[in-house]
Amino acid sequence: MSDPATRYAQALLDGVKGPASAATALFGHGRDLVELLAAEDDLRRFLESPAFGRDEKRELLAVVGARCGYESALLNLCGALVDNHRIGLLATVLDRAERLWRRRQGIAELEVSVARPLADDEESDLRRVLAERFGKTAEARFTVDPAVLEGLVVKKDSVCYDASLRNHIRLLRDRLREGKGR
Repeated sequence: MSDPATRYAQALLDGVKGPASAATALFGHGRDLVELLAAEDDLRRFLESPAFGRDEKRELLAVVGARCGYESALLNLCGALVDNHRIGLLATVLDRAERLWRRRQGIAELEVSVARPLADDEESDLRRVLAERFGKTAEARFTVDPAVLEGLVVKKDSVCYDASLRNHIRLLRDRLREGKGR
């Protein structure tokens, strides 16, 4: 059985209808709401407090949602989280929902570590190769990690493709150690 955040995320996605831009707007508004709750202690405490009733909290969510232009799906999610005393899960739920949505859309989320900053043409070529390799749209986040030495490390979900010089040196060292004992 999945954890509560994943179940809420799936329920949120089931309520998202329309073009991809609708989901993109929903996730953007969700991030805005998470930031608002982090910045406004009184609002967060009100929603978390057992001293206030469900109807009062939902009424406040409706007012905030109307002023900020939040989608009904986002407000329904917040209402369910508040009703179940889980508003603290909002950021996690939204993150999971966005990842699930990207997966459903065939978008591969990749984390790419390189030894040095790439030139624009190198990054463009690498994005094209990654899209070909994964057979779908590849959204890559690039980070510079001097420990890579040369080459790159690509992480997709829990799988790591390590084509770095650092890894080749480690493999060679391990092979030499194994041969040394014979």
